[in-house]
Amino acid sequence: MSSSRKRKRQKTTVSSTTTVPKVYPPKSLLYGHDAKILDAIAHVGIEDKKLLTIHKALVELGLGWLCIGDTAHRPVCGSIYDRAKEALVVSSGQQHLPKPKLSTIHVEDRDLNNSHHNTSTDHDCTTLSPEDAKSILKSIQETGMALLRGVVDISKIDIEKCEDTTKTPKRIQATTGNGKAGIEDYKHPKNGMIYGSYYNDMKRVKYLDDIQNNLYKSLLSLPAEKNMPKIKKKYIYLRYTEGGENWAHRDGNNDAIFPYQAVLMLSNANEYGGGEFYVATKEESLIVRTSCPKLNAGDLVIFQAGKDGNYYHGMRTVTSGERKAIGLFQEVAFK
Repeated sequence: MSSSRKRKRQKTTVSSTTTVPKVYPPKSLLYGHDAKILDAIAHVGIEDKKLLTIHKALVELGLGWLCIGDTAHRPVCGSIYDRAKEALVVSSGQQHLPKPKLSTIHVEDRDLNNSHHNTSTDHDCTTLSPEDAKSILKSIQETGMALLRGVVDISKIDIEKCEDTTKTPKRIQATTGNGKAGIEDYKHPKNGMIYGSYYNDMKRVKYLDDIQNNLYKSLLSLPAEKNMPKIKKKYIYLRYTEGGENWAHRDGNNDAIFPYQAVLMLSNANEYGGGEFYVATKEESLIVRTSCPKLNAGDLVIFQAGKDGNYYHGMRTVTSGERKAIGLFQEVAFK
């Protein structure tokens, strides 16, 4: 057999192994949009890095705020990238993709209505009443989140010592597909590396334990046992600098009876600009993104965060200053 025939047969064999593409899961905000992403790649070009290529395509489609670095999206992004590479056309000695007309993906931005602001001034989250719980659950059901103004006394939290600096922080950055790093100005005491936006584990704080336990018991979707043991969920420290952004994602919350998480603001409203928290979901052919009003120190947002739920959550770009917060009800248990 001639060498040219061998090469031809080998090429056919390789292409046959890549004919079945992966697709985004039905509850993904990108479900059904694979073809549109491929078309967008033709317009923005192919980079060496897969996630950066897909992100550039999403920016072209107005969806640059979606996280693609999680386990549900990363394999599909790789598959779409490979399909785009296979579709390259060689012309005049250069590789390029034919540029089809781009189709739009409709996104509707909404603001959290005032009727869904749950304000409590006479007590904090360690003593949540049944009426408060009912109001919170109603707001979460209708909008995906509930805002509680000034319900946490952050003077009971030593913010300077709450981060567990023995642990290595996880970066927020475009190359990992989860957001933007922003200004890198923090030298971490554990490894001496410079960080911009990041998140890290926290040390145990009794006040935060009390808040988590009370919210858990008050908002359970199933009746609580009389002597229900304390929950085993951790909280994380979140730091965002100017230019930092957290792209819309779902965490690994697999708690069927408590499909919620919460973010507690540590920074005062005058210490940062931008950085609005939001949730996103699909409504028929629309992607709906609902933004929360600017948060102040002590404000708490409780939101739908079930691993198999319909809601994603994220944060818009921090335009100035530094935004610090605590993420409650994280799935990894304390040891």
